[in-house]
Order: sequence, then structure tokens, then C-alpha cells
Amino acid sequence: MFTIAWATALNVHASISLPQVCAPHLLTPKWDENLFSPRISTSGLKSRYQTVRIKVFPHNSLYTGPQGPETVADSVTLTSKDQCHLYPALTASSENGFDASHILASGTSFVVQAKRLTQAVWLRCKSPVTVQRQGLKIKSLAYVGDLFIKKVAPPGAAPYLTIVNVVSFDDYLMGVIPSEVPATWPHETLKAQAVAARTYAYFELDSNDVANDVAIQLEQSGAQLDDTVDYQAYMGLANVTAPTNAAVVQTRDQVLTHAGAIAKTYFHADSGGHTEDAVNVWGIPLPYAIGIDDPASAGRGSNWQKLLDFATIQGRLCENGAIATGSDLVHLSMATTFPSGRIRSLDLHLSDGTVQQISGVQFAYAVGLRSNWFSISERGNEVTIAGRGWGHGVGMSQLGARALAQSSHRTFADILHFYYTGVSIGPLP
Repeated sequence: MFTIAWATALNVHASISLPQVCAPHLLTPKWDENLFSPRISTSGLKSRYQTVRIKVFPHNSLYTGPQGPETVADSVTLTSKDQCHLYPALTASSENGFDASHILASGTSFVVQAKRLTQAVWLRCKSPVTVQRQGLKIKSLAYVGDLFIKKVAPPGAAPYLTIVNVVSFDDYLMGVIPSEVPATWPHETLKAQAVAARTYAYFELDSNDVANDVAIQLEQSGAQLDDTVDYQAYMGLANVTAPTNAAVVQTRDQVLTHAGAIAKTYFHADSGGHTEDAVNVWGIPLPYAIGIDDPASAGRGSNWQKLLDFATIQGRLCENGAIATGSDLVHLSMATTFPSGRIRSLDLHLSDGTVQQISGVQFAYAVGLRSNWFSISERGNEVTIAGRGWGHGVGMSQLGARALAQSSHRTFADILHFYYTGVSIGPLP
């Protein structure tokens, strides 16, 4: 439900035989942000992005979010209670109109298979379309707007489908807000989340200069964003409520800017009592995303603990390309910390006497910790990791925003000014 910067447990089994033979080189972590942060002007954003394209199927096999992962990616069943039109993509686009349609009767369920799909298609229905997905403990999701369905055939691999939801910007936000924070939270918190989410979406949509693996994959699928916490959690109509819709409407077009440019409004679940400088997590100095004391997020619920063994830790580091060794991991020690208390770097002591260093963020992501604010104690082969907070710690703490509205009666603007230093709040031109 909350946006976090790294996945939780990666389900790597503890029974791993040692020594570990790891990747021959360190891989770029999936959470890593491009160091170049473009300056996004507010001019023309609203007109350029009246509709957005969100990849909603399939999901990476390691994705632990609420949407996935699916166990079948080469076939999907679609249903709608009203009439639908299916258009060849070569003669259709969401902007230029549609022709040569195949009409599907009301209440029809139909299966799209990668092996039978000869070209990309658009699906437009008079009522929401449900994507019936196959997988363990995942549910079918319904979407308004159009669906763009395409076959991807990687060299040497089985073909699979991608589905992109083409939807109005406001409908997208109405699907994001309740997927990020509960609708039962104070309304000022929902409004703060709506403004932060709107601002973040505009920044990402217009950041065409930022080149990374996720952006390349989205471009290939025809999407601008995806529905995971790599961008913002989006589950179509699954969690939509009247209070969260109202938060979007009541703050319509409101965004955060700094020095006249759109801010990159990171947010996370729980700061643990102190937010973090963006430069310490992403390597990007953002003057409005600096660490501050956050007592509203310092409750007992911020604390967490994880018990692991060295074999499991090493297995997860290897799985994520975060360690390169054929020797056993025998000891962990803190190397440096940030002023907030979060771990800047750790030393990994190996059985051959060598020491490798890893960043605290990279360690937390690979091992499946809630944050990189933790301490370590060892007893034999067991490692106890005790920490606080949930997520990267940059920008707005969602639990802190709830507490500020609930206990201190802060407005959404108060909350946003507290977490984003020196920003302005106003409508897009």
C-alpha cells in the first residue's frame, strides 16, 4: 500500500550451500536512479498529458507488490459487461480515432494469446474492462479507458503479452491515491498525497532525458509509466473510493514547484523519525528533499526486526549482484553512517580474510529490509537486524503525514511545506 524504494523479502531459501559463487562483477541495483535530474518546466504539462499510458501487465517474477507477479504472461482473459470494440493498432491510436473495428458483444469474455496475436490491438469498451490474471494470491483488476495489447517476442525466449492502460490523467491519479494510502486516513493527508502523486507523475512523464532500464522497457511496450512502486502503485478501479476521488478533485492541477520547476516529490511509508537527503539515497542533490527531524513518524510502530543467518544474507546479496566472491560471509560491520543515523556503508568480512564494502541502501534492498536505518548483532551464525522506518526516507513520510493531520490538525499545504523544503504550491498554467 505504501510506496517504498526497494522490494521486501526476495524469497531466497535459507538452505544455501557454502561457499557462494556469486556474480563475477557488481550489477547496477534495480533501485538506482540516474544521476542526471532534468529541470522540468510547468509550461504545457497539462495539455501534453491529458491522457497517460500505464503498463499494467505483466510483472517481473520477483515483484512483491499487490498486482503480481503473474504465473502466465502469454495469455490473458478480458471481460466487460458492455459492448467492446477491438481495433488493429496499425489503424488506431487514442489521439487519431479508430476504424475497422471488430465488435464484441456485451458481457463477452475473450482470451488473448501471444502465439495467436499477429499485431498489436486496441480495446475500447463502454464500461470498465477486467483483466483476469493467473498467479498465486493475486486478483483480477478492472480498468477504465482503453487497453493497448502487444506481443513481445524476445530473441531465444517465448513470446509474451504486454497490456497498457490508456487513461485520463485524473483517472490515473484516482487509481494511485487509494493504492498508496488508506481512504480512511484524514482527508488532509489524502489531499497531500494527491498533490505529491500528481507532481511526481508529471515529473516522470516529462523526464524523457532520463535513460534507465525501466524507461527502455516501458518505451518498448508503448507505455510511459508502469503500475508498480518503481513509479507509483496503481491498481485501476480496485481500491477507488469517494474520499480519495474527492482528494484528487479538490486539489485538481495543484503541483509542487521549486525555483519555478516541477519538484521530484519522493515519498515513502515511514521515516522512522528523520527523513533523508535525496543525495544520500539517489546521488541527486535536491534542495527541497533534505533530511529533517520528523517526530510525527517516530512511533513504536516504526521499529522492526529481522533474524537471518550468514548463508541467507550472502545468498540474497549474490542473487542481486551486490557481492562478488567465492568465499563465505562470516561477519558484518558498520563502516559509515549518515547524520540521520541511516547506514551509508557496511563492510562484508569474508572467510578468505578480504573485506568488501557495500552501501547501506544496496544492502537493505538486496537482503529485503524495510530501510537502511538499522543495527546488527551477531551470535554464532545468526544475525539480528533491528531497524526503524520503512522505505528510502526521502520526502514525505506517509505515516507522518497522517499523524500531522490527525494529531496536529495540519492542512495538506502545511504537510507538504513541512516535508518539501522551500517549495511552492499552485496550479499548472
